[in-house]
Amino acid sequence: MSKPANSRRNERSRLYVAQKGRCCYCDKVMDIAPVNRFSDSAPTVEHLQRREDGGTDRIGNIALACTRCNWTRGKMNWLEFATLKRDGAGR
Repeated sequence: MSKPANSRRNERSRLYVAQKGRCCYCDKVMDIAPVNRFSDSAPTVEHLQRREDGGTDRIGNIALACTRCNWTRGKMNWLEFATLKRDGAGR
């Protein structure tokens, strides 16, 4: 069963504040209210352990990632991907 829209918005807002508005992978500031929700800097909900790999929707497995990182991570482990992005190899 999915969460109500209001609950998801509140969860996103809490994550945005906790992450200081930065992507969990590349550490760039995300635009909380982008003109285009598909812009590279729009925040998206990311499952750190992918659902395909047994990850859950629990808050400990959720973070915000910019659209670009969320779409380019692929099947890579989240920690490896974050390390690559922050070391500049993935920029």
